[in-house]
Amino acid sequence: MSFDARLPGTAAADWLGDPRFAAMPVFSLTGVDRMIVVAAHPDDETLGAGALIASARARGIPTSVIVVTDGAASHPGSPSVAAAALAATRAAEVQAALHLLNPDATLTLLGFPDGRVRENRTAIAAALRPLLSS
Repeated sequence: MSFDARLPGTAAADWLGDPRFAAMPVFSLTGVDRMIVVAAHPDDETLGAGALIASARARGIPTSVIVVTDGAASHPGSPSVAAAALAATRAAEVQAALHLLNPDATLTLLGFPDGRVRENRTAIAAALRPLLSS
C-alpha cells in the first residue's frame, strides 16, 4: 500500500458509516501518568492523535511528541517546493499544531529522511530507545 497525496482520501461519511466505527471502545486515559506519541511524519501526530494530545493536557498528563521524518517527501515531484524549505515548513506546522493542542508537551523532531524509514530503521530505533526509556 502506498499513499499519494494527489488522490482524494476517504470521505468522512464513509468512515462514520462503517459499523466498525460505532463498535469501537472509547479510549480512556484513566490511570495514564505519562504519554508519548511517536509519529512517522509531520502531521501524523495531529491527524492521528490530536484529540488524545489535547485530552492529555486537559487531564494534566505530561506528554512528549516524537516525529521521526522531516516530511520533505510529502509533495513528490512538486517543482514549486524545495525539499529543505518543505521540511522547515512541516517542522513549523508541527510546532504550531502542538502549541494549540498541548502547549506543555515536549516535541522532538528526529529529522530522518521522509520516504526512507525502512532504510533507516536501525538508526531510528537507536534514536527512539533513549526517548522511550526515560
